[in-house]
Amino acid sequence: MTAETPPLSRLFREGFRHWCSHQRDFWLFAAFAIPGIAFFRITNTGTIALAILFTLALDRWLKLTMFADLRQRTKLLAKSKGGPSLIVPSGGVWGFCLAYGFVMYVAGLTLLIVLAPGVSKTGLVAATVISAATMLLTSLVFSPQFLAPAASVAGVKWDPREAIRESRGVRASLVSLVILCTLIDLAVPLLFAFSSTALPQPSSTFAIGFAGLVAFIDLFALYFLAYGTARLFMAKTGWQPEPLPVA
Repeated sequence: MTAETPPLSRLFREGFRHWCSHQRDFWLFAAFAIPGIAFFRITNTGTIALAILFTLALDRWLKLTMFADLRQRTKLLAKSKGGPSLIVPSGGVWGFCLAYGFVMYVAGLTLLIVLAPGVSKTGLVAATVISAATMLLTSLVFSPQFLAPAASVAGVKWDPREAIRESRGVRASLVSLVILCTLIDLAVPLLFAFSSTALPQPSSTFAIGFAGLVAFIDLFALYFLAYGTARLFMAKTGWQPEPLPVA
């Protein structure tokens, strides 16, 4: 049974309230993720490590939305055969995130090669714009499939074509959600890149602080994306978690 599709404005309002009420869960993860993301960004290394961190974050935020009793459920299932499914991302979540990251990496590399002369002349601004364009393009291409990670968390196996087909009825909201979260993620880096032409060379302390801020926004936008896609999946399919057995 399909529930009413929540409008984008309500998804963001409820998503923000959900984020505010799960600060402990958010910061327990962010406390180690933000320094790692910032370090890999500053040193321009750790592409695979970044993909792993973002996959773990998406998986965690999805489960926080889909299982209101996540802590109790995790403890209970940890004692049973199916326990790891709520601790470690499923194969479907890994596959989707790695495919998304690979496509974005290849697209960005291709754009840099094609536009190399212009990038070398204009520096940070051009590189940031290319990165932003790559993220937006990849998000647009993958957006109809963004119900797939939530489906995987729910134990529903969809291939890419099934995910696209099942998004009918919520596709406009899904695409809008993905693009809006991507724009939130890109806002600060783009603002800094364009303003840097009028600013003096930033200090190393500023660079580290800025990298930490961008990492926080990455996780914040990903939280809203996870919340929204989980809610749209539940509205589309009518899925609800099975109740915990009475002890």
